[in-house]
Amino acid sequence: MDPRVERTRARACATTLDLLMEGGASAVTFEGVAARSGVAKTTLYRHWSSPTALVVDALAHLRFPSPPAPTGDLDTDLRNVARHLAATLREDRFSYVLPALIDLAERDPDVAALHESWTASRRQPVLDLLRAAQERDALAAGTDIEVVVDLLAGPLMYRRLVSHAPFDDAFVDRLVDVILTDLRAHGRG
Repeated sequence: MDPRVERTRARACATTLDLLMEGGASAVTFEGVAARSGVAKTTLYRHWSSPTALVVDALAHLRFPSPPAPTGDLDTDLRNVARHLAATLREDRFSYVLPALIDLAERDPDVAALHESWTASRRQPVLDLLRAAQERDALAAGTDIEVVVDLLAGPLMYRRLVSHAPFDDAFVDRLVDVILTDLRAHGRG
């Protein structure tokens, strides 16, 4: 692809993410993106069939911080993963477009597919470390690891998106302690 076209597309996508963060999906119009980015509306129409298509493209290029590498110790790994997610939800650009993404995913199948793919890719490293814990008998073989991931992420997402209550490292540590206590009580190796 021509470097000028790549730069133009990147500028339009970056502006789209800014507009999503500031005003949600309804803030993303070709007129708004053109005015803010300096990319002509005709160019936007040439590259994207609709503002929603532009949003999908912009979101598809959004990168997440990599999760911490597993240590092999279940307690440490769950704490590290939870702290990483909490930091991402507090500080990363993604957390500010997340409400718009969730809203759009309810209405648009392309956004829903992207959201599903992102969710799966974010869950996979945690599922992998839980499977590894099962293999070394640090976690009972019958533990429903999908539920463990939900138990870990759910309260953080709730605090970020619903209650807006703080979720600092002290909260994260208490959350992980509750999960680990429950896992131990139900047959951890």
